[in-house]
Amino acid sequence: MRMHARMKKTAIQLILEKEISFRLQTGPATFLLVMRLCVVSVIYVRR
Repeated sequence: MRMHARMKKTAIQLILEKEISFRLQTGPATFLLVMRLCVVSVIYVRR
């Protein structure tokens, strides 16, 4: 169970890293949106 959660967290981090790198090329407005999404996902993982 604990292992699964860790795998899930790393998967989310990988997706977020790809999203952030992509958004940085796109523009700062979408980057802010991704940052908000990142915070929400972190809160979801911590729960």
